[in-house]
Amino acid sequence: MGVKNLKKYIREKYPNEIQKMNLSYFYGQVFMMDIMSYIYKYKVTMGDRWLQSFIHLIKLFKTHNVHVNIVFEGVSPVEKNKEREQRREQRKKQEQRIKDIKNDIHEYHKTGIISDLLRDVLEKINKTDTDKINKLLHFNAPTPTLTINYKTLEQIEEYIDKKENQLVTVTENDANKIKDICDVFGVPYFQSENEAETLCCRMCKNVKDQENKEQNKAPLGVISEDSDVLAYGANMLVCDLNISNGDCNVIYLPSLLKSMNFSYNEFLDFCILSGTDYNNNIPGIGTIKCLELMRKYKSIETIFNNEEKLIDKKINDAKLKSMKRKNDKNKENKENDKELDKEIEDGSSMENEIEDDMTTMKLYKQMKRSRELFDDIEQSTQKSKYWDTNIDNSKVCECCLIHNIEPSLIEKLWSNDIKLLY
Repeated sequence: MGVKNLKKYIREKYPNEIQKMNLSYFYGQVFMMDIMSYIYKYKVTMGDRWLQSFIHLIKLFKTHNVHVNIVFEGVSPVEKNKEREQRREQRKKQEQRIKDIKNDIHEYHKTGIISDLLRDVLEKINKTDTDKINKLLHFNAPTPTLTINYKTLEQIEEYIDKKENQLVTVTENDANKIKDICDVFGVPYFQSENEAETLCCRMCKNVKDQENKEQNKAPLGVISEDSDVLAYGANMLVCDLNISNGDCNVIYLPSLLKSMNFSYNEFLDFCILSGTDYNNNIPGIGTIKCLELMRKYKSIETIFNNEEKLIDKKINDAKLKSMKRKNDKNKENKENDKELDKEIEDGSSMENEIEDDMTTMKLYKQMKRSRELFDDIEQSTQKSKYWDTNIDNSKVCECCLIHNIEPSLIEKLWSNDIKLLY
């Protein structure tokens, strides 16, 4: 997930700091890559054929002679337990909602009655008002019972498929499949002991270690969809990668710091104040207000020393809101259904949850601990590698058989002239 709303904020306030580029610009360069978010993405969009997307990705890097070192996730720190638990709760809500929709469809086939939940789904699918939705529905005479036509039923089933795909998990077996493919195509990879992005940032150029001469030999940056790479201090973040043509967005951290008029330490405190996987943000204080506070006070310590009353009020307001939500949880009315639907869609319920025992001091300590986790990055003794260009065709075929990859796909994507790029 990364830093809450960071990329959105940069896009809106500092659009020139997100450069639209192509991988061809980085010909011959070495990058670290946090692979986990891409595995999730491909499993969601491609289902059982997700490995094909990964092979397309490898081919893209080969074509542009970009030497990517892939990093696999290890054990997350205990500070992420709350975030993981919230994601599990979100998943349960999504699963229950899908089950309810399927049950309502079954009831519709038996009774011809459209439930409020199905109506809400239709409104979301068509993004239109009730009058336009009713044009998709028809009446069965003589009883004025609304029914769903073939088109809308098909739309609901597509909606269910989409939401079920979003419930995918990445297993150790999935990671092993990627490692097998990396082995046969000569792609170097590393297994992190903890967070993948941590090792990525330890091995690449980093704003916190500019005096180290070894930095000149380090990978240029990190390819990832998680914005916390910037909080860790990586010089460059490559994100939003299009595997069809190699287009991507690039954020160069030294330039961003200059535009924001922040030191790295101030930028890190700004990220922590906005909210990360390790810590909550101050309830009711968004990115813009975080920036105002950082401009005025320069550090988390000074903010908490001078704005304790404000923070106390925000936390207490959030607790009251959370209590009201819990009290209203079992009320069965349409408005609550819509609110729950919105939370499931955009993850806002995760943002609104606050521990019953949260205090200003506890939040302060949480943010201080986050800083330690982000800042404790020493240059790794592990060294990045260039890709091995000697591909053993027999091992490629064996890998295809083991993982049910169509050999013709490899033949189509790979040709001997790719090796000439090296």
